[in-house]
Amino acid sequence: MIADTCQKNAKGMSLIEVVLSFAIISMLIMSFYSIFSSSIHQTAGEQFDDQAVQLSRTILDGVRAHVFKDQTMMLYEQNLDLEPFRDPNQKSAFDTQPLFYPEREHPLFRIMMHVERLPGTVQLNLDPSKKMRDKNKLENQPLSKQTVQLSLGDYFRKITLTLVDTNGVEHRFESIITVR
Repeated sequence: MIADTCQKNAKGMSLIEVVLSFAIISMLIMSFYSIFSSSIHQTAGEQFDDQAVQLSRTILDGVRAHVFKDQTMMLYEQNLDLEPFRDPNQKSAFDTQPLFYPEREHPLFRIMMHVERLPGTVQLNLDPSKKMRDKNKLENQPLSKQTVQLSLGDYFRKITLTLVDTNGVEHRFESIITVR
């Protein structure tokens, strides 16, 4: 008798209920998949951005450290001529030939650099003070005011780094370095 009651009340799920529950579960799984997929793609793009910033800092720090000491520097097993940083009128190979990171055969980034003189001038008004007179032991001698005009390009270079990642996205960085 108990077995008969259980059999009468135990109805199975109909085909429509099974199909509807499968459709609802599929929609939930697809929405979670799209959320996770887009976050993974966004994270990968941000990883390229972070890596490009770090790479540009490394390159610029290396140039700053070597520009006064050496004629060339090794950068990711590629030779970089430093003369264009000192004399930007000289055409450099890296204006036309890019460098590659981490290696030429399998690059994550193609690196292009452009160096130019910083445009503009600055005018300095030199007014010898009493301190300068005392320091130079010129107490009673009058020193005249002088105006000096300096070209910024004689002292500074503007470096533009363009890094192109494997997705074709350009990351552009500009920096100014002193060359005297």
